[in-house]
Amino acid sequence: KIKTIGNTSEEIKHFIELAEVEMNRRYALGHKRFRPFFLFVDEFATLALDMPKKDYQEMLACLKSLVLKGRRANIHLVFSLQRPSAESLPLDIRDNLDLRIGLGDLSPQAFEMVFGISKTASEILSKGVGQGYMATGFSAVEAYEAPELVK
Repeated sequence: KIKTIGNTSEEIKHFIELAEVEMNRRYALGHKRFRPFFLFVDEFATLALDMPKKDYQEMLACLKSLVLKGRRANIHLVFSLQRPSAESLPLDIRDNLDLRIGLGDLSPQAFEMVFGISKTASEILSKGVGQGYMATGFSAVEAYEAPELVK
């Protein structure tokens, strides 16, 4: 059985590097249609705490390449963060993410970090579990409700 979940920072870095190798392989094959490849990184901000600086910088270089070129190879990245600040996710990566979703009760600071738009607390509607806002590309920010997943 192939291991597909990384639990340690070393394993996560390894999977990110493998995704970059796959992207480069797909580029070398030309404009063929490829099956979608998704890489999920949960609690991305903790990687900076758990990883040696050199390894972290190498991983960020892979991620930047994937964010900038991956969609053409049908490779997609999904990051989850409690606080999407520049310290948690570098701006050159964050600013190139196409779909952004902010769930729950967002503070004005969190709203601006996610969507790049300043809002006052009174302009941001209080949201419940699985509710929030989303924006794709340069589209307007709109209300979002996550589908309920049942086992």
